[in-house]
Amino acid sequence: MKFKVLGLAALAVATFTVPSLAQRYLNYDETKSISLMGTVIGLDWMNPNSELFVRAKDPATGKDEQWVLVMAPPSRTKQFGWKPTTLKPGDAVSLVMHPARDKSMRGELVTVTLPDGRTLRATGPTARKKRE
Repeated sequence: MKFKVLGLAALAVATFTVPSLAQRYLNYDETKSISLMGTVIGLDWMNPNSELFVRAKDPATGKDEQWVLVMAPPSRTKQFGWKPTTLKPGDAVSLVMHPARDKSMRGELVTVTLPDGRTLRATGPTARKKRE
C-alpha cells in the first residue's frame, strides 16, 4: 500500500514539474541574445513567472511591437533586487532577452537597465550566502 501511495506521489510530482521545466528550456533559444530599447507597458508580478510587457522595435522588421518577457518567479527576482514597483508604465528601459523559438514577440528576460542606470538580472541562479 505504501508503495502505491509513494508511486502516485512521484507520478504527481513528475506530471507537474516536467512540463514547467520543459516550458522554460524548450520555448526560448538560450543560444541567442537580443538587445532591445523600449517603454514599459506593465509588469505582472506573479507565480510561477513574472512577465514584463514592453513596447519596442522588432530588430528584424523595425516595426513597433509589444513584447512579453518572462522573468523568474517573484521570490527569485527579489533576490536580484527587484520589487513589484521597480518598473512602472512609461519607464524607458534597455534589456537583453533570449527570443522565443516560435519567432513570436515573446522572450526570456535576462537583464534590464532601469531608468536610473542600474542593471538587474531577471533570470538565472541566485548567489547563495555562505554560512559563517
